[in-house]
Amino acid sequence: MVFEDETGFTEHPRISRVWARRGQPFRVPTASNHRRRLNVFGWVAPLEGRYGLMRAPRGDTRGFLALLTRLRRRWQGKVVHLFVDRARWHRGPRVKKYLAAHPQVQMEYLPPYQPGLNPQERIWRQWRYERTNNHWFKDLDHTWRAIRETTRRVLEQHNFRVLTARNGEEAIRLFVQQRAAIRLVLTDVMMPAVGGAALIRSLRSLEPAVKIIATSGLGQEDNRAEFEAMGVTEILMKPCEAKKLLAAINRQLSDPD
Repeated sequence: MVFEDETGFTEHPRISRVWARRGQPFRVPTASNHRRRLNVFGWVAPLEGRYGLMRAPRGDTRGFLALLTRLRRRWQGKVVHLFVDRARWHRGPRVKKYLAAHPQVQMEYLPPYQPGLNPQERIWRQWRYERTNNHWFKDLDHTWRAIRETTRRVLEQHNFRVLTARNGEEAIRLFVQQRAAIRLVLTDVMMPAVGGAALIRSLRSLEPAVKIIATSGLGQEDNRAEFEAMGVTEILMKPCEAKKLLAAINRQLSDPD
């Protein structure tokens, strides 16, 4: 049993309850840009204690179908009872065609105006309260950097030392400087300037045996064959649960080859 929902974050911060001095209203700087959005699909399986997130270019039917594919793969060989609201991208001929072709996914619609029935809705509220409300990010790249920083903290809590780079060029310079100390590289597939594939080729020329894990977003699955040809066997879909990321890192670091 899986509950799913979508949300989005713009570059305009949302104000929630906060402590402030009497007569001094709490203020958050903003450029009031409502057009650009960080779109996120989320799901939770409360009976199994499992959850997941997926970043998408748009919160639309294409993104929803991509999420259905991800859920099918996660529960391969099992029936997925999926509960969603009646948003238009959860219905329509493309969704009906997909469900007819993949009976593994059995979709049920929740009653209208009943967000309390969907546990994912409560997760969104908690996420906003802890991470995004009362906080302004300059742009969506800064929002993504905040997510990357969260990843760094998770890794350091598990006794990993983490060096971060803003792009591929900086990663190469950092690798040259810290080559002896670096045991593993975690890279995105899509990056400005030097992309993931170019970065991996450069790192392989500098250190052929370096361990590498790649992360890939929606619509980037075609890069998998290219990365595997360069010896990258761990390719994780974003956003990735901390447990899966840590498992992939441990697999790579424990591999004697």
